[in-house]
Amino acid sequence: MKRQNLTLLLTVFLSMVGANTFAHDIEVENNDGVTIYYNYSNDGTELAVTFRGTSVFDYSDEYTGNVVIPEEVTYMNTTRKVTSIYQCAFYDCDGLTSVTIPNSVTSIGKSAFYNCNGLTSVTIPNSVTSIGKSAFYACNHLPSINIPSGVTSLSDNVFEGCNLLTSIIIPNGVTSIGYQAFLGCWRITSITIPNSLTSIGIEAFKNCSSLTSVTIYSSLPSYGGYSFPGNRTEVTLYVPAGRKSAYESASGWSDFKEIVEMPSEVGITIGEAGIGTYCSEYSLDFTGSDAKAYVVSSFDSGSGQVTMNRVYKTTPNTGLVIKGSTGNYDISLGDGGSTASNMLVGVTENTVLNKVVGDYTNYILAKKGGEAGFYAVSNGSTLKANKAYLPLKTADLPAGARIAFFFDDEETTDIKAVEEQQIFNVQDDVIIYNLNGQRMTSLQKGLNIINGKKVIIK
Repeated sequence: MKRQNLTLLLTVFLSMVGANTFAHDIEVENNDGVTIYYNYSNDGTELAVTFRGTSVFDYSDEYTGNVVIPEEVTYMNTTRKVTSIYQCAFYDCDGLTSVTIPNSVTSIGKSAFYNCNGLTSVTIPNSVTSIGKSAFYACNHLPSINIPSGVTSLSDNVFEGCNLLTSIIIPNGVTSIGYQAFLGCWRITSITIPNSLTSIGIEAFKNCSSLTSVTIYSSLPSYGGYSFPGNRTEVTLYVPAGRKSAYESASGWSDFKEIVEMPSEVGITIGEAGIGTYCSEYSLDFTGSDAKAYVVSSFDSGSGQVTMNRVYKTTPNTGLVIKGSTGNYDISLGDGGSTASNMLVGVTENTVLNKVVGDYTNYILAKKGGEAGFYAVSNGSTLKANKAYLPLKTADLPAGARIAFFFDDEETTDIKAVEEQQIFNVQDDVIIYNLNGQRMTSLQKGLNIINGKKVIIK
């Protein structure tokens, strides 16, 4: 009888904790040989990245170095998408230096990267729509953060103690900033707040003691107690045109050193070359303008080309390539803009550039011998204010002096329609790239780059 009772108790216990007592369900090596631990989610049809063991304290510093999370994982002949990062997944991993999150991930759990003070780079795709409380708490070697455009609220303490951050651009779509979201980020000098924001939490930017400017596109968000540092009497507040008096009479906002109305538009001049670079301290909206704005999205060392992607709404200090007919253009201010992957670096004041800085060579847009392209700068060159330059890894540079470019939206220039039955192959000395700059062995439907020319395959 006792034996039967013991068996029954053991069965109940196993049903409660599961046959596998580890927190993670599976462990799989990625393509770089890094083991990543996962839990099943969404009834077992998806995966969430997690920590190893039954507790975050079981294994110290389990994740180290560079971790690239795959979009999907095949385990026991079944392939599942990786859709989330579980709470505390990388908790206290001091040896973690960089993380690449794939486009399949939609959520990052609370304390996911808590106290990862060796983390210097994290790539968060726009597929992410929620970031949990304290997700990046005390990541004090993280120099910048890209907040995805799909995120609608910033959780409490989400970036608290990230004291290497120097500027914060909150994308349009975010409606609220939580309690102590950026507390103690003392190196932050500028903050950009979008039109969508309606509330700022208590002590959201407390102890951001280096802050000198706040640019806000919202009409007047609610102000939590001590939202900004005590030295806000030394901070300039930039507000939308026509809203200065509203801010001056509002509690909290009226304490800023100076309240300045932004212009409703800025002027851009395009010279005879029809192309140039530009950078504004404001968010801009190029919708409906004959002046087209582009960012540099990628560089392919094999072809020596960069890809220009057209953008319509930009965030402040975004380096741009502007193209259009010679003349002056009035560009409306935007609503805070949305972030985009961009290799250009914009400047808003005269900046001295050297040709080589560390592992990178600096290029500027110019026209030489009748050919427009990016050319390496000379040491000590001064780039004028409101312009942009392009740093490229020296090791990836082609032999030629000129970096060519093409525009992703120009399907009517230098394009030949080719029927599917027309055949190209590498033995015909044909070089084929896709729009991501990847070398192809055969044509694909849509737009191809063949020997430098755009070709549509129907």
